[in-house]
Amino acid sequence: MLQSGARILPAFPESVSIAAQQELERIGVNVRTSARVAAADPTGFTLKDGTHVPATLRVWAAGVKAPEVTKTYGGLSLSRSGQINVKPNLCSVDDDRIFAMGDCSYIVDDPLPATAQVARQQAHHLAQHLPAWLESGKEVPSCIFHNKGAIVALGNYNGWAALPGGRVMGGGMLHGLSARIGHIMLYRQHQIELFGWIRGLASIFADMVETVIRPSVRLD
Repeated sequence: MLQSGARILPAFPESVSIAAQQELERIGVNVRTSARVAAADPTGFTLKDGTHVPATLRVWAAGVKAPEVTKTYGGLSLSRSGQINVKPNLCSVDDDRIFAMGDCSYIVDDPLPATAQVARQQAHHLAQHLPAWLESGKEVPSCIFHNKGAIVALGNYNGWAALPGGRVMGGGMLHGLSARIGHIMLYRQHQIELFGWIRGLASIFADMVETVIRPSVRLD
């Protein structure tokens, strides 16, 4: 596992990063930090310092990138990842009539991680205030993010939860299982909020069926 930064899971407390790396190494994963990938070819990866890391199966997770459509609007300044630069109230820094949220937005004054929790709160904020802005021109207030914690799960191996206030829960059978269950519940909640109850439950049922009829790893 190659990580360009100084530690894995940089959005989490350092204690979670250390514990997760130790767990990965325990199950046989070689974790290398401060190793930025510059290129990939059929034989492996080439790092920025010229080091070649041989590999037969390669998975390159390059982080969050905004949809290509943000580049077609014209005249809007974008972040390095193609996100629309916005003010704290989520309107474009270039045009007060254009709003962006979630992975499509980048708050210049106070950047937030591109997570479902952030996108959900921003969506609720705009849904609450945009009708008044459209009807009477009432200014949309700044969107204040309330950190409700975050959960990271390492498959069936372990899990951790970073709770509000800096407390970390996880590791071991009981806490690790609790973190993984919490991760699943949050994901299901996002499905229902995105699709509605009927389509959301149908999507959950389809996921459950797929876990039975499809192999856990498919290479073709």
